[in-house]
Amino acid sequence: GMGLTSTYNSQGKQSQENYVVHPTLTVSCKPTSRMFMRYKFYVSGYSPSLSQLSDVVQGIDVYQSRRGNPNLKTTACYSNTFDANWKNSFMSVSLWARYSYDHKPVMDETVFEDGMFIRTFANQKAFHSITVNPTFQFSPLGEHLQMSFSPSFNRYISHGNSYTHTYNNWSFEGDVMATFGHWMAAGSFQTRYNRLMGEEISYGEEMTMVRLGYTTKKWEASLDVFMPFSKHYSVKS
Repeated sequence: GMGLTSTYNSQGKQSQENYVVHPTLTVSCKPTSRMFMRYKFYVSGYSPSLSQLSDVVQGIDVYQSRRGNPNLKTTACYSNTFDANWKNSFMSVSLWARYSYDHKPVMDETVFEDGMFIRTFANQKAFHSITVNPTFQFSPLGEHLQMSFSPSFNRYISHGNSYTHTYNNWSFEGDVMATFGHWMAAGSFQTRYNRLMGEEISYGEEMTMVRLGYTTKKWEASLDVFMPFSKHYSVKS
């Protein structure tokens, strides 16, 4: 496949127009009746936001200010994904893996000028992201009881013009659902999915949910409770 993205930004007397070509290659095969495999390579890209391109200086506190960079350029992204699945009557095992490389990514940068720390942006050297995510699903009682467990490993590498940072993150997600007649009960949990980009780590949400429902062919009613075992919810960076 082949695609094309055009972006145009204008602010004051400055403007920027970029074109990114998106070639895509997908190869899939089915070695057996129970197994499926697929590989995909694609190129994408993204342009800096208007706030990142602005040369306006905004004060953060008495020590720092934030300033944009009108000289930012579009980033090209190269991604490789692989997924495979095997299943029988009682269980299935799947694997999803991804490696992506961002060339000259727009990432944060801090400089010291006139006694102030200036938080700004620049096209840095490179950004690498690696994800490996297997999923195990079980149906010991057929459609009456279904369970799944999915660990995920993520590694991030930020190569800046003046820094190099690496970060590893493990996350987990689990689901269970039981049905009896028209009644259904379910529960799920997920740990934080954390991500490094540039010099900032974003911490995702930690979530737990339980559900009780009643289902017919024409309608369904359920009661969902989020975070039933905790009084606190947080995301942070």
